[in-house]
Amino acid sequence: MNCILGTMLCKFLYDSFAALSVRR
Repeated sequence: MNCILGTMLCKFLYDSFAALSVRR
């Protein structure tokens, strides 16, 4: 598995989760 790709996906999911938490 590509390390960089995994990091980008993880960051994307984390940002999305944070956005939902802040929005709520």
